[in-house]
Amino acid sequence: MVRRPLATTALVALLALPVYAEPLSPEPASAGTSEEAAALRASLAEYVTQVPFEKGILSVEPDPAGQRVTLNGAPFLKDYFGLEAKVAPLSFLVSPRADGDWNVFTNDPIRVTFDTKVGEQVHAFEYSQGEQVFKGVFAPNLFAYRAVEGFVRDTVNIQNEAATDSSTTIAGTKLSMSAGPGEAGGVDLDFQQTLTDYAQTVGVKAPPPVEGETPEARSQRELAASLFMSFGLKAGEVESTASVKGARNVEGRDLYTLLLAYTEALEADHRKALAGPLGEDLRAALQKTMPFWTSLDVAVTAREASFQSMLGTLRFGEASQATRLTGLAEDARLETDISFDGFSVDGAVVPTWAARFVPKAAQLGVVVSGVDLKAPADLAIRHIDFTADEPFSEEVKAEIVEALDPARIKVTLKPSVIRATDLDLHLSGEMGFVDEKPTGTLTARAVGLDQTIASLQRAAEREPDLLQVVGMAQMAQGLGRKTTNGDWEWVVHVAADGSVSVNGALVKAPDPETLPETETGPAEDAGQQ
Repeated sequence: MVRRPLATTALVALLALPVYAEPLSPEPASAGTSEEAAALRASLAEYVTQVPFEKGILSVEPDPAGQRVTLNGAPFLKDYFGLEAKVAPLSFLVSPRADGDWNVFTNDPIRVTFDTKVGEQVHAFEYSQGEQVFKGVFAPNLFAYRAVEGFVRDTVNIQNEAATDSSTTIAGTKLSMSAGPGEAGGVDLDFQQTLTDYAQTVGVKAPPPVEGETPEARSQRELAASLFMSFGLKAGEVESTASVKGARNVEGRDLYTLLLAYTEALEADHRKALAGPLGEDLRAALQKTMPFWTSLDVAVTAREASFQSMLGTLRFGEASQATRLTGLAEDARLETDISFDGFSVDGAVVPTWAARFVPKAAQLGVVVSGVDLKAPADLAIRHIDFTADEPFSEEVKAEIVEALDPARIKVTLKPSVIRATDLDLHLSGEMGFVDEKPTGTLTARAVGLDQTIASLQRAAEREPDLLQVVGMAQMAQGLGRKTTNGDWEWVVHVAADGSVSVNGALVKAPDPETLPETETGPAEDAGQQ
């Protein structure tokens, strides 16, 4: 069914609206009328069809401060997922603004509880918010919220399943969002969300006994479960930010409504529907959504974070990841930076002698550039056959692969560093492709290697098993070269012929050339006998 996933998508999107805010109140507005409620219902039906209204999932009623749109999740979960659930109704107070935008406000906390049965096991799910307020301004011409602020207090999610029990709590969630027209078209959006006092615990249950199980098998089963009996995640704060430039929100909306308009025809005979005007309209709508966005930047930072298990605790003062990527451009680019600081390990996981070599901080960055995503996407949209079992011909597939052109792709390891108590390791490099074979250079520089080897040698006097580690460290040192400031450096080069050199010394010969197989005829075979 096409209608079901389309309606489901729309309703899930409504549930996923940013739902957070400090004490806020709705904007003043005149009382709504029945005629205005009917008009708003008709407008919403363009995106979700009349089905959710007919099933009591959605309703629009006049309110003294505008119109009240109410989502009743219980019939939605029952009709679409077969779940008997207790769901608190979620209502949004909306009112039109003089500039054509809409005020949106809610202070209904989300509460959902249901049980499901899988085989003989009962799975329980509970999600609740102690308090929630959301206030935003929705701009239809942007198909985005022009402004949002919000807050949630005391979020709790409990799940009990056959193999695990989990509990997640978040003391507070704060959110803000803004959007406006992009300088080069599309929509520019900025988003920020901060979670405070995040905690999650997961308990792993021992597998149930098996009929006829031997005492030895039972012991092994219980031992395996005990190794991972429980673990937990905690963070004092988790901050997420996102910035999108040139997002094709309106074009994406138009694509969605186009498909929605043809829902019945697609359900009846999708090949016939796509062979008609819909096929070319769909092709044109897809082209308008390109390149999805001009740029997308996403960053997540966790502060005072820890991971606890039966084996010990890992702690981070701060850990973050930032990712930047273009849309489907001729020179598409993906850049990722990962960093952490204040890392430590508590427990018996790390031997005493190795504690000084555990990384305490790191900054790592990778860039993939030169990828042509625009040409393959254009080819795919222009030549796709919506009515065929195989949407692309062999010729088109070959053109798409050729357009990707691996020779243009470059992978760069940005200047990066991993820091431990006695040793800092600096890394940088670059990799490309020649005749579809990888080639590149990696430069590694170690600060404190001499002291590290000396420390390992002293530890080996007490633990002879470490002599092997000492030997490996000395072997690596032997391949390196000492710089003028006393550091050790390795420049590793991989050639397209498969050879590998370190500081100019060949350590791996080129790969043998693969010669084409020679067919032998009967006469030659007979002569060999």
